[in-house]
Amino acid sequence: MVRKQLLVLLLAGCLPGFGAPPGPGVLPKTEDPAASRIVQRADLFIQSLESSQRDSVVLSFDDPRRKLWSNNSYNVVSRPGISLGQLSDTQRVLLQALLQAVLSPEGYLKLMNTLRLDDWLHQYGATLKDPYWSYYGSSFYWIAFFGEPSGDGDWGMKFEGHHFSLNVGFRKGKAYAGPLFLGAHPDLFRTGPYAGFRFLEDEKDQALALVRSLDGEQRKFALISPDLPPSDDVRGASGKEFFLHTPEGISIQRLDGSQKTVLLRLLKDFTGTLAPVFEKAVLAGAPDIPGNLHFAWMGPESDPDRFYYALESPGFSIEFILKEPLHIHTLMREAAPLP
Repeated sequence: MVRKQLLVLLLAGCLPGFGAPPGPGVLPKTEDPAASRIVQRADLFIQSLESSQRDSVVLSFDDPRRKLWSNNSYNVVSRPGISLGQLSDTQRVLLQALLQAVLSPEGYLKLMNTLRLDDWLHQYGATLKDPYWSYYGSSFYWIAFFGEPSGDGDWGMKFEGHHFSLNVGFRKGKAYAGPLFLGAHPDLFRTGPYAGFRFLEDEKDQALALVRSLDGEQRKFALISPDLPPSDDVRGASGKEFFLHTPEGISIQRLDGSQKTVLLRLLKDFTGTLAPVFEKAVLAGAPDIPGNLHFAWMGPESDPDRFYYALESPGFSIEFILKEPLHIHTLMREAAPLP
């Protein structure tokens, strides 16, 4: 953890000056103080908004955009809410405090790395005088609320931009967690002042170690294609894909003890991005984990710069793709739509 905190400091220069049956994971109502803290911080942020800002940020719980997500840049997709670039410093501090409460400490550091990497892309494009990269940057991440935050009502929040989409909330006081998209570009710096920086390294290294540890019989189940997915991207964008209902790959039951440990560590790398109240909701919506968890691999095993894997159980999947050298996309979601 300390090592990853230092990496964030290295990229950003400083940390912010404060203080963390089926259906998408829904957790039974609880008096969890962490949930109360989320509501309080959401309310503080909303109170900081001017009336004109509030009208575009606090929307109806029934707004269909609550159930949609995209990682396209803002010139391609219009997002609800208000962008970081439109907020004052005081409002950004309050929003960051809310994000710290919604994410785990590890998840918050992932988000900060994602934002800083997008700023790096923006600056890189300016150096090249290439307008394509001008659409990326931390300023172009949006926050929106659907319903008024409360302890027992219906409300949700979406924080989304190029390489992060967070969709969480509460329905009748019960926590839910929808699709969580996280990307990185570049995931590694080989030269320059950040040489040696790596992002999402555990999610990459542990999967490579697991697939390379499989014996001949295990590989027959785990390796489902020598090629990447046809789209060269995560496959679960719509929620209609068959593997969200019928898992592919090798079952955890066919792995030995050390291999099971690695698979469960990978699972925790993803579910543990969220604060415990939402992580528990995810796992509550995937009751077949861990007993019916599967590991599926696509692409070459010998190329550490281009591969795909998924962790799957009925109605649930986690995907990771190194779609091109240095460019990672990940997605955790359930087959069912948001409640």
